[in-house]
Amino acid sequence: MQFISPKTKTPILIIASAALGYMLIQWLGESTDNGSFAPPADRVETDYFMQNYTLISTHETGEAHQWLSGKGMTHFSNGETHLDEPQLQLRPDQSSLWQVNAKNGIVHEENNLLLDGEVKVQQLSGDLGYIKIETDKLALSTLTRIARTESKVKLSSDNGIVTANGMIIDLNTQHITLQSQVRGRYDAQ
Repeated sequence: MQFISPKTKTPILIIASAALGYMLIQWLGESTDNGSFAPPADRVETDYFMQNYTLISTHETGEAHQWLSGKGMTHFSNGETHLDEPQLQLRPDQSSLWQVNAKNGIVHEENNLLLDGEVKVQQLSGDLGYIKIETDKLALSTLTRIARTESKVKLSSDNGIVTANGMIIDLNTQHITLQSQVRGRYDAQ
């Protein structure tokens, strides 16, 4: 009977772990439940990935104005970055702070974020008071800070609940435009 010495065992385990990790990354990149975030069929390769990340963007003055964090981030050779449970906080000005959460996201063209699955937009501070918006999909430009969706929207505030199909929100001006089939309950105070 032959035994592998402890000195030989360590390099073999490292090589086996690396190979298994590479195969797992490739498999995860190809298979998703609904297929909406799978890389294109022309075989896009993974450039890099991060787990439990936080990215902070600052103004020229060094003041933070945007925070992106999440459970996982994978960047592909086609330039897309896929996000797992992203949370984005935006501070368009000194008086307002918005938070956007979703199950999944894709960053493309550097400043465009497509969010999918239990998307929530909430004003944490600002002139509008308590506001929470829920939808299934949302496209957000981090450059212009304008978000839009054609999906159903539920807007909750201190004064009631409004539902609609489609919405455009300008986080800079805190202006919300509901597109169609707007229905609501308003509690006058």
